[in-house]
Order: sequence, then C-alpha cells, then structure tokens
Amino acid sequence: MIKVIQLSTSDMGGAGIAAKKLHLNLLNNGIESEFVTKVKLGGDIPAHRLVKETKKKNILELALERVSNTIKYRMPFFDNDLNYYVRDRDKRFDYFSFPFSDNNIYQIEAVKNADILHLHWISDGFIDYRNVFSSGSGKKFVWTLHDMNPFTGGCHASDGCMKFENNCNYCFQLAGTPDEYLSNKLLNYKLAALNQLRDDQLTIITPSQFLSDLSKRSKAFSRFKHEVIPNVIVFPQDVLSRDECRDEFNLGRDTVTFLFVSHNVNNVRKGIGVIKEVLPRLVDKNISLITIGEKSGIQIEGIQILELGFVTDKLLMKKAFFAADAFLLPSVSENFPNSIVEALLSGTPVIASNVGGIPEQIDEKNGILALSNSVHDWEMVVNQFINRRSMYNRSEIAREAAKKYEVNQIVQKHIELYKSILG
Repeated sequence: MIKVIQLSTSDMGGAGIAAKKLHLNLLNNGIESEFVTKVKLGGDIPAHRLVKETKKKNILELALERVSNTIKYRMPFFDNDLNYYVRDRDKRFDYFSFPFSDNNIYQIEAVKNADILHLHWISDGFIDYRNVFSSGSGKKFVWTLHDMNPFTGGCHASDGCMKFENNCNYCFQLAGTPDEYLSNKLLNYKLAALNQLRDDQLTIITPSQFLSDLSKRSKAFSRFKHEVIPNVIVFPQDVLSRDECRDEFNLGRDTVTFLFVSHNVNNVRKGIGVIKEVLPRLVDKNISLITIGEKSGIQIEGIQILELGFVTDKLLMKKAFFAADAFLLPSVSENFPNSIVEALLSGTPVIASNVGGIPEQIDEKNGILALSNSVHDWEMVVNQFINRRSMYNRSEIAREAAKKYEVNQIVQKHIELYKSILG
C-alpha cells in the first residue's frame, strides 16, 4: 500500500483546504495518507496531526489555541524577528516569506515510514527546505504549487519579474528594506536544498498550465518533471432556487447582484478598489454586492451591500453563488483560483481579470475576461455582462464545470502519479 504524507502549513485557506480534501479522498480510495500541518484551524478529520503535538487540552484551552493559531496564521511575523527584513516593504506587493523553520518533520514516525512526501503550501515557518530534503534522501517528493514562492527568492507573486530564472539578485519588491539583495540569498538557500535531490526524486504539480510554464523556466525546478492537475474542490451538488436564495439574503429578485470573495475583502490585490469605483458607474442602477471574507464595513454609494463575513458552511457559500448574477474577481495576479471553480460548479458566470491561470478557466460560455484590472476595462465588461446576462446558461455552466473538475477523476490522477513515481 502507498504511504503518503500531505504537508500543509494550515488545514484552512484555499491551499490548505485543497490539501485536506485530497487527503480525505485518498483515504476513501485506499491510500494510506496522513495530513500534517503546522496549525489547525478547522474541525477534526481522520489522520490529521500537528507537526508539534501538545498535551491534551480541555475545551477552553482548545478554543484559546484556535484563536491564537488564527492570529499567528494571519500575521505570521507577529513574534518572528525575520519581520525586521520586510517590515518596511511596500504593502502593494503580495506576501513575502522565508524558507526557514525549526520544525523537524522526521521526528514523526509516519513521516519517516512514508514512501512519498507531498508538499503543498509550506510557508510561515512550517518546513525548512534543507531539513526536508537532506533528511529524506531515500524518499520521493511531490510538490503542489499554489503560488510562485517555492521557486522564487521570497515573493509569492513576482508581478512580471523573471529573475527567478537566474538569481533573484536585487528584488524591486524589497526596495527600501534593510537588505534589498535578500531575495538572492534566499533563492540560493533553496537551490542548495534542492541540489540534494536527484532529478527523479521530485515531481512538481501545478493547478494551471500558466504556473507550470513559469516553474519550468525557474532555476529551482526546471530539471524536475511537471504535471498539471487541478486542485480537489468539494462543493455541494444541491441545485438551489435563485429566488429563494435571494429571499433568504433579503435581496431584491430584480436586482443585478454580484459576489466578491477574498479572505481580506480590503486586499487591494484582489481588486475591491476597482469594484468600488465601477459599480456606481454601471448602466443599471439597481445593483447589490455580496462579499465573503473578513467584514470591513464596506460602503458604496447607491449600492446595497451584504457582508456575510467568513463562511465555512459550504451550503451557505453555494447559496451566495446562486443568489449572484456573476462572480467578480478583478485581481492583480492569480494562479488558478478555487473560488472561480466554486462559482462555475454553481453555474454562476465569472467576470475576472485576464491574469495568471484564469484564462484556462473562463471561456465565452461561462464568463468574460477584462483585459486588465483597470476601472475602464472593468466598467466596459461589467456593462457588457449586464446587457447580455440572459445569454448565460447556468445549468450548462455547472454541467461543464462538474465534468472538468470531477473529484474522483482528479484524485485518480494523483494516485496514478504516486504509482508511477514508485515504479
């Protein structure tokens, strides 16, 4: 029997949930999988353990630990002196993280006995690159990339920079910080760790061809095998009534309703600023907006706003997608957003920026791509959608998405890959 360890910083967030769903479905398919994370934010699942287990806690202690983990997960440099190197970094850029950790995953018996270590999103001090590869000389590794960080000098989105092909020497994203050449040092640290592996020891999985192409060009991963396999997205199959969902949310049935989803609704890179400017300019003035993510008290003149906050109930999430005429994602950069998959599985058309792997998800039948995340481009495509929204066949969108992102098909691709790696 194949013994595989899924390694993820958290069990929540887009990458953490994808890793968790893969783990659970592998168990259902007879694969001996164990899920190891740095923090636990969600409920109990089979074969899940923390990299550092602690004594059994009572209900109050568990609740306090959950709050503490959430704070540290959202603010990973809260008690970390590495913050010194990035505290003055321009906030317009995406996340920046380090390949260091004092965790030793090989202290876990299941890790020592595993055939394959499957890495997912492992930043925020979960795994040290040198430790994981130097101590696992006889093992095979799979790494699902959820962003660019594993092959860059620290950034998670390079914003068009291709220095990761060579050396990441001097990073414009570190301008004004104590060490603007830190990115080169961090990339060299990663390269030294990866140099401990043979070419056949590591296989890279990416959810999009876009990210695969970038990874193949990187100095870190160019010599390794690559596979494109979508994330496992488990979403309720319930067919809901659009009118009933709107009634539940106290939204007018004739209102043009849009949905925006972001962990941090005010994250400028997800495009909430574009939405704030575009919605009041639209030809139809009967507009409402649903947001999912951290509540921010958002207000847009003339627009009805419904903030649902963080939503963990998948059925409630699906009701929001059914209530919406379209899902909006005016991002600066993306890999292969799980939220778009969830929208399409609900039959909800998508209006998104033409960035990253998004063009691999959207076609003329299920949505519209804006050429950029500029207000001008977005005003044009949203008005275009409003004028043509009756042309979108929501049942057909859902059917095509269900075929493309069918869970068992994706899980079987992982199992086949594991078997081929082990010979």
